[in-house]
Amino acid sequence: MNTKKRPLGRLASGVGVIALVAAGLMGGASMASAAAAPGQEGAPDAGTLIVHKYAGSPTSQDAPDGTEQTVDRPPLAGVTFVVTPVGKDTGSGCVALDLGTAAGWTDAQAADDSMPPAAPYCLVTAGATTQITNGSGTATFAGLPLGLYHVNETNAPTGVTPSVEFYVSIPYASTNNGVTDWLYTVHTYPKNTLTGDGDKTVGDPTAPGLGSTVPWTLTTKPIGSFNDGQKLTSFKIIDRLDAKLTYSATPAPVLTYTEPGGSAQTVPAANYTLTPPAGAGGDVVVDFTNLTWLNERPAGTIFTFTFSTTVTGVGSILNTGFQNSGGDDVTLGEASTQWGPAEVLKHQAGDKTKTLAGAKFSVFNSPNGTDCTGTLGAALTVNGATEFESNASGIVTIAGLFVSNDESILEKVYCVVETQEPLGFIKDTTPHMITVKAEGTATTTAHIEVANTPVPGPILPLTGSNGTLWFTVGGIALIVMAAGGFLMVRRTRNHS
Repeated sequence: MNTKKRPLGRLASGVGVIALVAAGLMGGASMASAAAAPGQEGAPDAGTLIVHKYAGSPTSQDAPDGTEQTVDRPPLAGVTFVVTPVGKDTGSGCVALDLGTAAGWTDAQAADDSMPPAAPYCLVTAGATTQITNGSGTATFAGLPLGLYHVNETNAPTGVTPSVEFYVSIPYASTNNGVTDWLYTVHTYPKNTLTGDGDKTVGDPTAPGLGSTVPWTLTTKPIGSFNDGQKLTSFKIIDRLDAKLTYSATPAPVLTYTEPGGSAQTVPAANYTLTPPAGAGGDVVVDFTNLTWLNERPAGTIFTFTFSTTVTGVGSILNTGFQNSGGDDVTLGEASTQWGPAEVLKHQAGDKTKTLAGAKFSVFNSPNGTDCTGTLGAALTVNGATEFESNASGIVTIAGLFVSNDESILEKVYCVVETQEPLGFIKDTTPHMITVKAEGTATTTAHIEVANTPVPGPILPLTGSNGTLWFTVGGIALIVMAAGGFLMVRRTRNHS
């Protein structure tokens, strides 16, 4: 019912509509019919159009016959239809075609040649009626006078590709096995195509140091956009972890579903199982086990799964999400998180070959994102530690720091501060800027060098040539003084 050209010709399944109408209106050939033909005694003067909206191909019929069908596709709610009578310009206005007359059917056949109708045919906009499909995917237009109607889908939920406009007549000549039935309640099933590629995103880590957790979110394609809208016999959400990621049960994972026009709701725990990998890497699998509940969700429903991983390595860490409805895995998207290592070389001032062990450093976020001016916050934790000590080679190793969740941003500034100086050296309290980089798997280690000055000792005695000279002078002076004293004592005794 969604083909633009010649829908009226299909109504009669190969028998000319005009011939059928002439037979009914003019008393010619008889027709086996459950309802009176238009213009005949007992024929209704109005009818009902019921539009059914489902995702995918709702019916297997090549040419829908206007009767109600059994459909195993998810319904589409929230789709807006406008039904407008088709008329003919009489010179004084657009007058609706009357399919209770043979002339009305002749005009209907002519108007069907173009979409929308071309002059002298027109749309009686004053008679237009608007309805929105309900939760069952139906929109009912009751009390329509006999006529030809233009049906147009004017609005649909996000991700729904509207069906093409079409014509339908009230009544509708439905022929099955050579028997024509005039339908005054007409069912039509215009096809809609749902689109939606799904998505995969990553959030900021709980802390910038290696060993913190990173949240990931997968969003599925909308129900009805795959498997041609057929009922699902299997459905899984799969996240394939990089070897540098380990699944974390804290914080707890969250699985929600969102129906068109609604808000996110938690999927009941009894409707699925969650299987995490045993160690680093591997697949996180959400398997929907309650298929009855799943297939009751309307078309356009999406599922969102959020969980966390512990980051255990550096580089650009790629993570891919999939969904599987019984065949091959279908990619939902990719996301990555960038991390890089850092190191500090500790050496004696003036001689880089004299490396220093035992120095301790802490690392901090840059106060302004560009350098280390300003007040530093709390020391960062990396793999459970907040201080990092230089080894025998003078190297301070900081295993990994967060850079970004954007593959185009591969550098980030941090600040390192000495918290414990090597024995015998003066502590360097200056915050030093270090630029951490993440460059794919071949990560460049950020490197800076920090020198220490030895602690000055006490003033030592002079033992060089000048020192010997003064010792000699002092000694002679003492001898002279002693000799003088001796002579004075002797003279005193002689005088006595």
